[in-house]
Amino acid sequence: MLAAAILVALVQSISLSTLFEVTALADSNYLLAALFLLIFNIFIQMLKWWYLLRIANAKVTLITAWRSLLIGFPLGFVTPGRLGEIGRAFYVKELSQTRTFSLVVIDKITTVLVVLTLGLVGLLGLPNTGLSPKLQSGLIICLCLFLCFLTFSLVSPRISQVCRRFTKSPQFKQKHLAIALVLSGFFYITFVIQFVLLVRAFDATVGFMTSTQAAASVFLLKTVLPVAFGDLGIREGAAVFFFERNGVSAAHAFQASFLLFLINVGIPALLGLPMLLKTRAEQPR
Repeated sequence: MLAAAILVALVQSISLSTLFEVTALADSNYLLAALFLLIFNIFIQMLKWWYLLRIANAKVTLITAWRSLLIGFPLGFVTPGRLGEIGRAFYVKELSQTRTFSLVVIDKITTVLVVLTLGLVGLLGLPNTGLSPKLQSGLIICLCLFLCFLTFSLVSPRISQVCRRFTKSPQFKQKHLAIALVLSGFFYITFVIQFVLLVRAFDATVGFMTSTQAAASVFLLKTVLPVAFGDLGIREGAAVFFFERNGVSAAHAFQASFLLFLINVGIPALLGLPMLLKTRAEQPR
């Protein structure tokens, strides 16, 4: 409800007519580039998911990984923080649901770690955020802790041992965790670039570094506050807050954020919905 209230308040403050006007004037080249990156976005997610599944069972096929990932998109669409994507664990026949669920958790945690770490870097480097010195100090401490944890994960076998026990996969090694984090990094970079492209579609004057830092700050906030379906409302409110403070109009920031939602959440959910419905219809009752 809070997220919906934020979304309605934003639309009312900007006005629908203004949003339609700025959309009509958007640079189609940037819009198409952001849309094209959805292919790479999904490909990285599929590759990472397949990689994690094969740690537990080398016989898991790419088709299985693709189908379960696709089914997870509509499940994530209707849940706060897209937590419903965990439901893809029910659609991998080569592994037990318990083991698949644990792999989904590893998938999500590695992505969240990257988002939080790089998001803090972006937020701390972004000008005009209005953060108090105490809050900045707290964020710097959090960033240092995340960096220490990531470094520890990459140089010490202890974290991989925890992952091995959690996933019940004796084959899980330190290199697997490192590769999962790297793939998460590529995934993160892709949707940051998408966001920057969409902002530049409406305002080509915004600096690349500023828009990148603002985009990272938006993703950080929506990850910390997973309270809305598909993160809708939280993302738009954060985008208006961070971008408007750095010279981008509220209408441009809102539309860029909303289009990012349609591209990265709406389209994959529509692609996966027929597969989800077909799979559920085939299940014995």
